[in-house]
Amino acid sequence: MSKKYNLSFIAGIVGFLFLFLISVCGPWVASHFLTEKMEVGSILVDGEYMLRTPPLSPFEYKDFLLGTDRWGYDILSKMLNGARYTFFVSLTIAGLRTVLGGLAGLYLGMRSSVPAWWLAIEDAASYLPAFLVVYFILLPLSMNSPLTIGYLVILLILLVTGLGIPAAASSIRKKTNEIKKMDFIEASKSLGAGKSRILFKHIIPQLRDPIVVLFLTEVVAVLTLLGILGLFNIFVGGTEVQYDDDNIIFLSITNDWAGLTGQARSNLQYNRWILFMPLVGLLLMIGSFSLLVRGWKQRIENLYKKPPWI
Repeated sequence: MSKKYNLSFIAGIVGFLFLFLISVCGPWVASHFLTEKMEVGSILVDGEYMLRTPPLSPFEYKDFLLGTDRWGYDILSKMLNGARYTFFVSLTIAGLRTVLGGLAGLYLGMRSSVPAWWLAIEDAASYLPAFLVVYFILLPLSMNSPLTIGYLVILLILLVTGLGIPAAASSIRKKTNEIKKMDFIEASKSLGAGKSRILFKHIIPQLRDPIVVLFLTEVVAVLTLLGILGLFNIFVGGTEVQYDDDNIIFLSITNDWAGLTGQARSNLQYNRWILFMPLVGLLLMIGSFSLLVRGWKQRIENLYKKPPWI
């Protein structure tokens, strides 16, 4: 029988490693500084002088591979510098949600009964749109904020983490209750195993795969939330507001990919690459973690699937 490869998991791992390298090494491999604009002038092309002005289209010039925005800033360099904020902030929030929510869910799942007030919190959190809470809290704090980038990033992490803990705890609590009802748990109790032994020897090992799936799912959820916030001018690390004639311009201070996408949405009809380049990067990040979720679930199915009778 030919071996079947878990293509979703492989593709997700490749995408994850690629994004990790970009996030770590991006600022050092960027070909332009963030404050460096392209020089407007004539260049020699096929024996003729041509005027080069921003915005430049992608793949037209080697020194500006993904083109420039309308001010002449290199899009690729901005994305390489901002990738770390999108990538690591999402991982941090998802990790905190998983750890804190997992501990709370494990504790509640081991109890004989769950407090009514906690069930009320879980129900309220499931109906409460996290976007609205984050938006209205960060809106007055993000626009031309006197606060530092680090402070705004930490505030975003704490706020989004707190809103996601009840859902994560609910997932682990319900899974713990399912495991407690399994036959091998009852057998361990009949042999005299105490709560501590059952917890560390049986329940926690059974929760390993659900916790991994929960973490990866949380990353996708956080990236999606950041993308929605970006469309409403709430960017990771703060928003710089500028005024150009009668127009108001919102700029991402950190150049996070959700922010670059949000600030470029006015380019949907003209100069579309200014919008599509960071949008493709953001979708690639979401897609990589979605493939990891699917691949890990497929791995679990293949691992625990019963072999056919021969």
